[in-house]
Amino acid sequence: MLGLKDEKAPSVYLAEKDGDLSFLPYARDQRLLDLSRFDIDGLRDAPDSLRAFLFSDRGIYRPGDTAHIGLILRKRDWSALPSGLPLQAVITDPQDQEVWRQTIAFGEAGFEEMAWASSSAGKTGTYRVELFPWSGQVPGFPDYRFRGSLQARIPQAPAELGEASTDAQGVASFDLPLAAIDEPVFEITLAGEGFEKDSGRSVVNVTSALVSRHAFLLSQSPDGPLDYIHVSSEIFAQDPSATG
Repeated sequence: MLGLKDEKAPSVYLAEKDGDLSFLPYARDQRLLDLSRFDIDGLRDAPDSLRAFLFSDRGIYRPGDTAHIGLILRKRDWSALPSGLPLQAVITDPQDQEVWRQTIAFGEAGFEEMAWASSSAGKTGTYRVELFPWSGQVPGFPDYRFRGSLQARIPQAPAELGEASTDAQGVASFDLPLAAIDEPVFEITLAGEGFEKDSGRSVVNVTSALVSRHAFLLSQSPDGPLDYIHVSSEIFAQDPSATG
């Protein structure tokens, strides 16, 4: 077929039997199967790989409603999960802006629930809930991993911090209710909503941080890939100033 050109080039597939004739055009673009509409990426799988399934109690919510999300985490081989496995749940609004983030510690059963109270002034549209492995990172030290406490006695319910007005530089301060938490290391997530003075338009931002009562945090940085070779780790001590 490759050597046939011009008038010798094939034009149709021809099938004939018992007086019946059928044909199919040869090398026509409109006859080709468009694979771009199909997901052909596949999955990178391993016996200890994780798969998560998320579902909500309702299909639609009004601004100000509380959404209850069920989370199921499973290994491919259905073996027990390590107790306290940390994953981060992230919710983004219709404009792909992050509006909520929380670290969730999964038990061996792999069943957890989270509740998100939406803002009464929130945007309408489709919100997305995603589950990611907790990176254990601190800004400024991307190659090191820190591990925070994930004990059940750390409050998971959101706490209202009240309202405050900004100063001339646009800065406002809030007192965080952290005195009752006696864990040595834990993670907090803050969500703030600001309003313009005249128009009343709002903007929402979310940030997370590790909090520790200790003078230093210990982390580790591998000196090579850990998935197929045995390597040593470098121990790093982090002071409260996050500078060394």
